[in-house]
Amino acid sequence: MVDKRFFVLWVLVLFIYSLGVSQKSPVFLYDFDQCSLAEKSGFGNDAKVSGNFSCNCGINGDGFAMSGQETLELGQDINQIFSKDFSIDFYVNLTSVTNTTDLLSIQSFCDLDSSIYMRYVPQSGEIVVELAENVSQYYILQGKVDAGCWNRVTLIKSELNYTLVINNMTVGLAEVNRNIPIGRNARVRFSGSPCGAGGDDKLVGLLDEIAIYNRALSRQDLVRSYVFPDRISTKDTTIFKGSEVEIMVGAECADNFTWTPTAGLDDPNSLNVIASPEESTTYELALTNNGCEEISTITINVVEEQDKKCADLLIPAAFTPNNDDLNDDIGISNTFIIDEIKSFQIIDRWGGWVTTLQTKADRWNGTKDGQSMPGGSYVYKISYTCENQTYSKAGSFLLLK
Repeated sequence: MVDKRFFVLWVLVLFIYSLGVSQKSPVFLYDFDQCSLAEKSGFGNDAKVSGNFSCNCGINGDGFAMSGQETLELGQDINQIFSKDFSIDFYVNLTSVTNTTDLLSIQSFCDLDSSIYMRYVPQSGEIVVELAENVSQYYILQGKVDAGCWNRVTLIKSELNYTLVINNMTVGLAEVNRNIPIGRNARVRFSGSPCGAGGDDKLVGLLDEIAIYNRALSRQDLVRSYVFPDRISTKDTTIFKGSEVEIMVGAECADNFTWTPTAGLDDPNSLNVIASPEESTTYELALTNNGCEEISTITINVVEEQDKKCADLLIPAAFTPNNDDLNDDIGISNTFIIDEIKSFQIIDRWGGWVTTLQTKADRWNGTKDGQSMPGGSYVYKISYTCENQTYSKAGSFLLLK
């Protein structure tokens, strides 16, 4: 007998899909914590594994340890989202991969008919995605992964645009003529394509945090949800001499690690440390996880408090929001002079409101209501307190494209 509660929940899910309502959280989530194949959002079926299911230390808890023999298949109910906007987001550890490897497939059969296939090619260090409606409607996305132990891979569909994003950077984009339909009998499989037996290897490595959305994730969505696996997550900062800052690391599974230099760190034998350097210092963390070394850095600029000039607020003259991780957003450069932001508005050249930033650490990524704004000149107006006095400043900057 069908559980009535499950039936009501499933009807609700179908109703949400029929309305095309996009969910902020993943519609389907598989995080493998407690070494479980359960779907964690409560909307989907649990995953299935062909072969042995075992776990190792992952991104936030356990991760699925794959030995080259396993296939992970997600619930068929996921197919309902592929006719509209969607995003498939996951983390994969590729340190043990030596041959072209089957990562992800959404297929019914091994042919170029309504299919999505993703593979990793270690010889070129690239992930390649094949999108096919049929033989004449065929597209390829590809982009390099970095040498890190973990890589975040995201495939996004927004209307007729398919985007491949690796570690929050756009590496491939294809504009198709019409939606690529996914067959009713297609399956979402990791390392289990119907074509895999005749060519690509199955994955040897770790898989974790598989999240599937019924909407196109934005750049801001990706940045906010990034967990900095095995890397320093605290951004470069400026402090007054004698102050301190906590350095956070997104890591749980380090075999060993080394901080360089150690001067100014409260406990160099800890991953998360308190830093109070006497002078401007760049700290380097070399971390080994499962045989892979990851190196990341943070620069802490140290200034004398008597050098603090409350009226000298600094905003860059331009920024380039092109998803290359260089000057992709804009904000206050010397936040250390500010006690509190009273107001911080960005206005377009015609005087129209664009956005309001709430704190001194907030930054603008060049979008409004999720849409990219045109290049050109923009105006900022800021009111803030410093040393118990209120200061105001207005100026302009360029959004470059």
